[in-house]
Amino acid sequence: MTRARLTFRQWVGIVGIALVLLVVAAVAVWRGDILRAGLDPQVPFQTYTPPPAPDYARPGSWALLEARAPEAGNAAVFFAHSTTYDGGRDWNGPIGEPRGERWLRDVVPPNYAAPFARAGAVSAPRYRQASLYTRLTLREDAREARAFAYRDIVSAFDVWLARHPTGPLVLAGVEQGGELLERLVRERIAEDA
Repeated sequence: MTRARLTFRQWVGIVGIALVLLVVAAVAVWRGDILRAGLDPQVPFQTYTPPPAPDYARPGSWALLEARAPEAGNAAVFFAHSTTYDGGRDWNGPIGEPRGERWLRDVVPPNYAAPFARAGAVSAPRYRQASLYTRLTLREDAREARAFAYRDIVSAFDVWLARHPTGPLVLAGVEQGGELLERLVRERIAEDA
């Protein structure tokens, strides 16, 4: 009895399937590295030119400014939003970047800021947030980009606090915004207590 030999086409098909499976396995194993490589700005933060600073005296520098629910309380709410900028070329996201602005307009207010609207008027600054890549690496550049975003939050907070010198205050944040506000409370508020 003779064995049937595989034809050339069958060999090509088997090798093709094996290569596809190998590529899929490699992507599954190294997906984090692939993501980091795609998001890395490829320039040291020290030589990076950051996007222009927002002027928090202008209403356009705020995603929400004194947004009030119909039966809101009398607190003033300072809300720092989550990361809406993926990155790629920049360490810090420019204000007005279309994808981030769409996310900030359509997703963040109803899902993250709205729960605080019953407490009072909600204000959420636009800030030059650290890119998603800064959360995936321990490089010094990433720490500097996060510190850069923190300075924007401090500037916005100072302007907001000058508008609300008395009365109840609520500080709320999500993800990167929450971390930045936690640092703000630790460095600027807790030391006064």
